[in-house]
Amino acid sequence: MNRSGYLHVLLQFVGAGITCLAAATAQTPWGPLPLIIIALGAVIGLYTITHNRIGNFNVAPPLKTHAQLITSGPYKWVRHPMYLSVIVVLVGLSLHAGTIPAWVGALVSSHAMYQKTVIEEQLLLERFPEYAAYRTSTKRMLPFIF
Repeated sequence: MNRSGYLHVLLQFVGAGITCLAAATAQTPWGPLPLIIIALGAVIGLYTITHNRIGNFNVAPPLKTHAQLITSGPYKWVRHPMYLSVIVVLVGLSLHAGTIPAWVGALVSSHAMYQKTVIEEQLLLERFPEYAAYRTSTKRMLPFIF
Protein backbone atom coordinates (compact mmCIF):
# COMPACT_ATOMS: atom_id res chain seq x y z
CA MET A 1 0.00 0.00 0.00
CA ASN A 2 1.23 3.47 -0.70
CA ARG A 3 1.78 6.02 2.04
CA SER A 4 -1.59 7.68 1.52
CA GLY A 5 -3.34 4.54 2.83
CA TYR A 6 -1.36 4.70 6.07
CA LEU A 7 -1.99 8.44 6.29
CA HIS A 8 -5.73 7.76 6.13
CA VAL A 9 -5.42 5.19 8.91
CA LEU A 10 -3.52 7.73 11.02
CA LEU A 11 -6.11 10.45 10.34
CA GLN A 12 -8.94 8.04 11.14
CA PHE A 13 -7.48 7.29 14.56
CA VAL A 14 -6.43 10.86 15.33
CA GLY A 15 -9.90 12.17 14.44
CA ALA A 16 -11.62 9.45 16.45
CA GLY A 17 -9.27 10.10 19.37
CA ILE A 18 -10.08 13.81 19.38
CA THR A 19 -13.80 13.03 19.37
CA CYS A 20 -13.45 10.44 22.16
CA LEU A 21 -11.37 12.83 24.26
CA ALA A 22 -13.90 15.62 23.78
CA ALA A 23 -16.75 13.31 24.81
CA ALA A 24 -14.83 11.95 27.81
CA THR A 25 -14.07 15.43 29.12
CA ALA A 26 -17.48 16.96 28.36
CA GLN A 27 -19.02 18.67 31.36
CA THR A 28 -22.59 17.89 30.27
CA PRO A 29 -24.62 14.90 31.43
CA TRP A 30 -25.28 12.12 28.97
CA GLY A 31 -28.59 12.57 27.21
CA PRO A 32 -30.65 9.75 25.72
CA LEU A 33 -30.11 10.68 22.05
CA PRO A 34 -26.28 10.36 22.04
CA LEU A 35 -26.56 7.06 23.94
CA ILE A 36 -29.12 5.69 21.48
CA ILE A 37 -26.94 6.70 18.52
CA ILE A 38 -23.82 5.15 20.09
CA ALA A 39 -25.76 1.95 20.82
CA LEU A 40 -26.98 1.87 17.20
CA GLY A 41 -23.37 2.16 15.98
CA ALA A 42 -22.33 -0.66 18.32
CA VAL A 43 -25.17 -2.88 17.07
CA ILE A 44 -24.17 -2.23 13.44
CA GLY A 45 -20.57 -3.14 14.30
CA LEU A 46 -21.54 -6.34 16.12
CA TYR A 47 -23.93 -7.32 13.32
CA THR A 48 -21.11 -6.81 10.83
CA ILE A 49 -18.71 -8.96 12.83
CA THR A 50 -21.25 -11.81 12.89
CA HIS A 51 -21.33 -11.81 9.07
CA ASN A 52 -17.62 -11.53 8.51
CA ARG A 53 -14.59 -13.45 9.64
CA ILE A 54 -12.39 -11.66 12.15
CA GLY A 55 -9.38 -12.49 9.94
CA ASN A 56 -11.05 -10.65 7.05
CA PHE A 57 -10.86 -7.29 8.82
CA ASN A 58 -7.88 -5.04 8.31
CA VAL A 59 -7.42 -1.52 9.62
CA ALA A 60 -5.23 -0.65 6.62
CA PRO A 61 -6.68 -0.77 3.10
CA PRO A 62 -4.67 -3.73 1.68
CA LEU A 63 -6.65 -6.96 1.63
CA LYS A 64 -5.49 -9.87 3.70
CA THR A 65 -4.12 -12.85 1.81
CA HIS A 66 -7.12 -15.08 2.55
CA ALA A 67 -9.75 -12.33 2.38
CA GLN A 68 -13.18 -13.33 1.15
CA LEU A 69 -15.88 -11.20 -0.41
CA ILE A 70 -18.87 -11.03 1.95
CA THR A 71 -22.20 -9.85 0.54
CA SER A 72 -24.67 -11.08 3.18
CA GLY A 73 -25.97 -9.52 6.37
CA PRO A 74 -25.12 -5.82 6.61
CA TYR A 75 -23.06 -6.12 3.42
CA LYS A 76 -26.37 -6.58 1.60
CA TRP A 77 -27.15 -2.95 2.41
CA VAL A 78 -23.75 -1.21 2.41
CA ARG A 79 -20.28 -2.16 1.22
CA HIS A 80 -18.49 -0.78 4.29
CA PRO A 81 -20.67 -1.40 7.35
CA MET A 82 -17.78 -1.29 9.86
CA TYR A 83 -16.95 2.24 8.77
CA LEU A 84 -20.64 3.10 9.06
CA SER A 85 -20.69 1.75 12.62
CA VAL A 86 -17.65 3.84 13.61
CA ILE A 87 -19.11 6.98 12.05
CA VAL A 88 -22.43 6.46 13.86
CA VAL A 89 -20.61 6.09 17.19
CA LEU A 90 -18.57 9.24 16.47
CA VAL A 91 -21.76 11.18 15.72
CA GLY A 92 -23.20 10.07 19.07
CA LEU A 93 -20.02 11.07 20.90
CA SER A 94 -19.95 14.43 19.10
CA LEU A 95 -23.58 15.11 20.04
CA HIS A 96 -22.72 14.41 23.67
CA ALA A 97 -19.59 16.57 23.66
CA GLY A 98 -21.29 19.36 21.73
CA THR A 99 -17.97 21.00 20.84
CA ILE A 100 -16.30 22.03 17.61
CA PRO A 101 -13.24 19.81 18.26
CA ALA A 102 -15.50 16.77 18.69
CA TRP A 103 -17.24 17.42 15.36
CA VAL A 104 -13.96 18.23 13.59
CA GLY A 105 -12.49 14.97 14.87
CA ALA A 106 -15.54 13.05 13.64
CA LEU A 107 -15.34 14.73 10.24
CA VAL A 108 -11.60 14.08 9.89
CA SER A 109 -12.07 10.44 10.85
CA SER A 110 -15.08 10.02 8.54
CA HIS A 111 -13.28 11.60 5.60
CA ALA A 112 -10.27 9.35 6.19
CA MET A 113 -12.52 6.28 6.22
CA TYR A 114 -14.17 7.42 3.00
CA GLN A 115 -10.74 7.80 1.38
CA LYS A 116 -9.87 4.30 2.59
CA THR A 117 -12.99 2.97 0.85
CA VAL A 118 -11.75 4.40 -2.43
CA ILE A 119 -8.47 2.49 -2.06
CA GLU A 120 -10.14 -0.67 -0.77
CA GLU A 121 -12.69 -0.76 -3.56
CA GLN A 122 -9.97 -0.65 -6.19
CA LEU A 123 -8.23 -3.56 -4.47
CA LEU A 124 -11.51 -5.48 -4.19
CA LEU A 125 -12.21 -4.96 -7.90
CA GLU A 126 -8.77 -6.36 -8.73
CA ARG A 127 -9.16 -9.41 -6.45
CA PHE A 128 -12.85 -10.21 -6.93
CA PRO A 129 -14.30 -9.74 -10.45
CA GLU A 130 -17.82 -10.11 -9.01
CA TYR A 131 -17.26 -6.98 -6.90
CA ALA A 132 -18.20 -4.77 -9.88
CA ALA A 133 -21.73 -6.19 -9.98
CA TYR A 134 -22.01 -6.10 -6.18
CA ARG A 135 -21.05 -2.42 -6.21
CA THR A 136 -23.96 -1.57 -8.50
CA SER A 137 -26.49 -3.14 -6.13
CA THR A 138 -25.34 -1.65 -2.81
CA LYS A 139 -24.51 1.76 -1.42
CA ARG A 140 -21.03 2.59 -0.17
CA MET A 141 -21.72 3.50 3.47
CA LEU A 142 -25.26 4.77 4.00
CA PRO A 143 -28.18 2.49 3.04
CA PHE A 144 -30.38 3.82 0.22
CA ILE A 145 -28.42 7.12 0.09
CA PHE A 146 -24.65 6.88 -0.37
